[in-house]
Amino acid sequence: MNARLSTSQKGSVLVEMAIILPVFLMIFFGMVTFSIALYNKTILTIATREGARAGAIADDTGRAESIAESIAASFCNDNLIFFDTPVVHKCRYLIRLSARYS
Repeated sequence: MNARLSTSQKGSVLVEMAIILPVFLMIFFGMVTFSIALYNKTILTIATREGARAGAIADDTGRAESIAESIAASFCNDNLIFFDTPVVHKCRYLIRLSARYS
């Protein structure tokens, strides 16, 4: 009885693996993609904060905006995860620093 049962289920493991593997890979790569997006969002938040801090303590008020943008862009370019070749000051267009002082 056992010999007949084992020969009839010989390829069942391969079929089960073929069904489960794509689902597992989709869930795994979804988690990796979400983690990278969350990391990049955190880096953008930190870069904006560092740029605003550098602009706020700048000695030259006329150059405060350019100092803030350069600090934020350099922090962003050093720490973001890109899937292509990062371009210098690529983050300059992702971050818009805006502040008012009354």
